[in-house]
Amino acid sequence: MFDQDIVEKIKELVLPFLEQQRVELVELNFRRQGSKTVLTFLVEKSGGISLDDCVFLNQEISVMLDQHPDILMESYVLEVSSPGLDRPLTTERDFVRAMGKKIRVFLKEAWEGKWEYEGEVNDVIGGKLRLKIGPDKITQIPLESIHKGRQII
Repeated sequence: MFDQDIVEKIKELVLPFLEQQRVELVELNFRRQGSKTVLTFLVEKSGGISLDDCVFLNQEISVMLDQHPDILMESYVLEVSSPGLDRPLTTERDFVRAMGKKIRVFLKEAWEGKWEYEGEVNDVIGGKLRLKIGPDKITQIPLESIHKGRQII
């Protein structure tokens, strides 16, 4: 079975549980590290994810995977953690989660003569990031023009 097939089967199994817990799967990584297989869930929830949340999710996901040995037929290391405040913002959902926060975006192509913008996320509407870049100036940047963004901490 190919790694991407394994990832899709794990998502099918685990996503309903995460939704029930009101937890969003930000990223699922499946990689081989030396002789080990490492499965990493990066998760987020409203109000933030705590260490206790990660421990609980790790235990429950581990039980689910152990009950379906046909999905992952080898031993593995399971990690569940928060993606962190400084993770790259790349998807529309990432920018929506950053609403009201100060970010810096790096563009694939110049927009209004600039390659980089810094400001507060005002909104994400119609495929555009509305970024407050001054006391009374909002610029709209097409999401497809954004290479990545980062929250300013």
